[in-house]
This record gives sequence, C-alpha cells and structure tokens, in this order.
Amino acid sequence: MKIVNTNTIVKATLALCFISCLPIASIAQDSSNIPADKHSVTTNRFWDNWFIQANIAMSSFYGNQESTIADNGIYLSGSPFKAFRNNVGFSIAIGKWFTPGLGLRTKLNGAWGRTVISNDASYNANKYWTLQEQILFNITNMIKGYNENRTWNAIPYLGFGIGHNMRAADEQTTSNPTAMGITLGLLNTWRLTDRMSLNLDFSYGIYEGSLDAYDVSDATSHGLKNTDRILNLEVGITYNLSKKRFKRAPDVNALNEINQSEIEAINSQLQDALQEADRLRQELDKKKKQ
Repeated sequence: MKIVNTNTIVKATLALCFISCLPIASIAQDSSNIPADKHSVTTNRFWDNWFIQANIAMSSFYGNQESTIADNGIYLSGSPFKAFRNNVGFSIAIGKWFTPGLGLRTKLNGAWGRTVISNDASYNANKYWTLQEQILFNITNMIKGYNENRTWNAIPYLGFGIGHNMRAADEQTTSNPTAMGITLGLLNTWRLTDRMSLNLDFSYGIYEGSLDAYDVSDATSHGLKNTDRILNLEVGITYNLSKKRFKRAPDVNALNEINQSEIEAINSQLQDALQEADRLRQELDKKKKQ
C-alpha cells in the first residue's frame, strides 16, 4: 500500500484554508464595503466646495426717522408689503464650505431701496448697496450627517459688513450715508442637480441710522428704533463650482469590529484545518504501524 506523505497533506489542507479565506479578505479591501461615519469627512482641498449664488431680492425698509415722523402726526404703516416701504433688487454671492456644517459667504446686495419719510413710493426711492461676510451653519448636516444627495438643507447664518446709500446728499440727508451692520438669516436650499440648487433666503439686517441717507439718530436712545433695518426675502440659484464634494471618513470603530470578526473567522478556519491535518496524520501513523 502506498503511503502519502503527511507534510504534503498538511500543506494541501492549509492551502485550501488560505484559498477559502480570500473572499473574506477581498471584502475587507473593497472600499465600497467600508462603513462610513456620517458625522465625519476627510479634509478637502482649498479649491473644493466653492459655490456662487444669484438671487432676486424683495426688500422692506425701516428707518430711525420714522419715530420722528410719527411724532409730527404722519403715521406710516409698518407692513412690509406697502409700496412706499418695499422695493425689488438683487444679490450675488460667492462662498465655500470648509466642512459640511460650516462655510463662509461674501454677499453683495442692492440696488433699489427706500428711505421711508413719506407714503409716496417715488419720493422714497433711493439706491444703495450692502457688502457682508457671512458665516453659514448647515444644521441639517450637523444633525443628520453629511449627505450630498439630500433634497433640502436648512442653513442659518450670521453676517457682518457695511452698507452705503447712493442718494445725493441735501439739506435733509446725511453727507456720509455709510453704515456698519449685522444680519441674521436663514438660507434654504433644494437640490435640483448634482451642481445646482434652488435657494430661498430670509434675512433681517440691522444697520446704523445713516444707511438710508436720512440719519436722525439720538445718541441717548437705544434699541431697534434708533437703527435702519432691512427685511429681505430672496429667491435664486446656487451653483457648485467644483464637481468634488466631501468624502465621508471611515467609521473606525465599525471597521475595527469588521476586521476583528474577519480575523476570528480566519483563525477559526485555520484551527479547523490544523485539526483535520492532525487527524489525517494520526490515521497515517496507524496505517504505518499496521
């Protein structure tokens, strides 16, 4: 009877075990199967995640002179829909997302406004512009995690900047119609394509009293009535300049658990193979003794 070499059987068994483990290893190396952390992303390059916006703006204006006008017996409705108070303009902006939840936007807004000193829309007409740097907070990504295919995102923001009125100075207007101001707003975006979104932007801007070129500020008075204010509703398009978006970082804990389970599975198969090889060796030893 021909005796098979024990070492040959052991090597063959281990080889079969190794081959059976290859599918597991290939799964571990397949990046598509690596779990991702929805709240973490890899660092993006400087030129990634830039965007531009172009909006039509519908604005209502409130000035610090209105309380003085009311004292003189001229009552002006506070409704933002009154023609003497509102006007149509536009805004353009460029910005960048540094993380899925935090971005910066530089925004220019104008150009047709109102200096509310009467109930005559034509008499109140002026031209102005505001320029602000705004900090954007995508709370949808912050709460739900990053998803570039999400339909709707809610993005509150805080802005700081200046405004200037282009109305010619006269005996009734200030000679320096430039003002500092802050803005609170909420930007809503709806995904249309991979690179384009519809946006709806609500904001409330508070400026020094010279913004509307009619400053009657009282140094002893404080509060919103001593400021110029702009209530804005804008609608427009956001276009993403870069095709590249954020890439989710791997979930290290989940990945470690998967790797550990794969290692345990491989160890188990190796142990089974060694036991089988040992059994075959014992049988061969018995046959040798016979």
